[in-house]
Amino acid sequence: MHGQSKQDGSYPAGCVDPSTEVLIVECVLGRARGMALVQVRKELDALAPRWVDESIESLQKAGVIAVKRTRLDMSPATRRLDDLNMVCV
Repeated sequence: MHGQSKQDGSYPAGCVDPSTEVLIVECVLGRARGMALVQVRKELDALAPRWVDESIESLQKAGVIAVKRTRLDMSPATRRLDDLNMVCV
């Protein structure tokens, strides 16, 4: 199912794969300085690199994460929600 486009509306708009996107968000949530991209890839090495890359791009476009050179971080909006304890993982 990874990499397939879902036309039935079960994925949020623009979402590549919810499972992969959740794992990526979990890597950066609650981390003041985010996480090195190489570490994220190492954590998710069981997944196809293409899925990880496409999911990072999708999350960045949606404003959920920020890509800063070699690091992934929460976007300002996600950081605010995390600071307000509104994000449960």
